Amino acid sequence: MGIAPQFDAMTTSPAFCSERSDLIPAPSEALRGTLPDADEWLSRTRAIQLDELSNQSGALRSVWEALASGQWMAADTFSTETRLYLVLRRRSVRRRAPSAVDLEMLRRTLLGERQKVVAMDSRKSHSSVTGRLGACMSAMGFEPHASRAPALLVAAVAAAAGQTRLGNARTTQIEQGGTHYWIVSVPRLEDAVADSVTRTELKIVKLVVEGMTHQQMALEHGSSPRTVANHISSVFHRIGVSGRSELLVYLVQNFPAAVRHAPAHDAEKLARSACG
Repeated sequence: MGIAPQFDAMTTSPAFCSERSDLIPAPSEALRGTLPDADEWLSRTRAIQLDELSNQSGALRSVWEALASGQWMAADTFSTETRLYLVLRRRSVRRRAPSAVDLEMLRRTLLGERQKVVAMDSRKSHSSVTGRLGACMSAMGFEPHASRAPALLVAAVAAAAGQTRLGNARTTQIEQGGTHYWIVSVPRLEDAVADSVTRTELKIVKLVVEGMTHQQMALEHGSSPRTVANHISSVFHRIGVSGRSELLVYLVQNFPAAVRHAPAHDAEKLARSACG
């Protein structure tokens, strides 16, 4: 069966929003030629619909194993009010997997180790490690910055290392336009610090998890970048971390055994937003 679930051929009905504003963002120049044509992209609205209908679950560690194998790459990553999403695409031509050395350096970095420490242990320069981590992330379909890694990727690495109670994810299989997709979602992670930070700080944690910059968080929160920075500094001090990477690891490692379950209406919300 392979690392990721095999896909059964299935047709998909069009997303119920006719606009294309919810499609996976256009690929970067570095990825052009490796992603499907625009008409074959799987919309986020459709991905959420399929996820909400899914009764399948799978080991979260398999996401890391699939990406490390070179058989799969990230097509999109996003979040809703209740869940984190990662959409993987199976490569039509298998790509050479990153080296075991590079994968180990990336694994350690995603689990919160500082790159300087990883560089020293690997007997490589810091700039060399940074470049190799970026190349490894790019090969998997992500931005070439380990510090900007999606929260769900960090969760998958932690699951593979046995460092989280978040062992399983909700999974969905689909073939669209001749392209095989694997939709993976997990509950949001902020509950891990809900009792340790203020309500305002919890909102900021949510935005940090989503990967927003200080400027983006300020616009979303209706405040200044300096105010956002102060909130983030307070959160880091309260839970004893020193950056976004360490925060994600903390959230994943302290993920609640039982999480709150909100009504599953994310697809409808996203569709209304996309359609205006």
